[in-house]
Amino acid sequence: MKNKKIIFIVTILLVGLSITGITLAASRLTSVYFTKGKEIEVTGDYGTEINPSVRASQLIGTPVINVKCQKKVLFGFSGGANMDLTISEVEKTYYAAFDAESAGTFKITWKQTNDNASMLATIDVQSNNIG
Repeated sequence: MKNKKIIFIVTILLVGLSITGITLAASRLTSVYFTKGKEIEVTGDYGTEINPSVRASQLIGTPVINVKCQKKVLFGFSGGANMDLTISEVEKTYYAAFDAESAGTFKITWKQTNDNASMLATIDVQSNNIG
């Protein structure tokens, strides 16, 4: 009976660790302040589908955020791909989407590119798998 309890507890711990590993494919930063030139980076292990997002909680003007996705190669990061998100509404989530040939370590960068605008926002990165 005691052995069955130990096996059960070990199994639960292993399942918990597996789930924790899966959550590494998601990152979130809250209360990030954006103004012209402000750049935020998140580096992590993501799968082949990477979906960064931004959601403004306070907004002045209409910020344009350039979202860039770069994959780690040898000692640096690739040129990557990017897209602009024009943030015009509070509490609306704006998504970017990037596909990669293989999973790995990626750097996601959000940078505001226009003047006379600012925002307080939450940024997220979600991915289909860790790979």
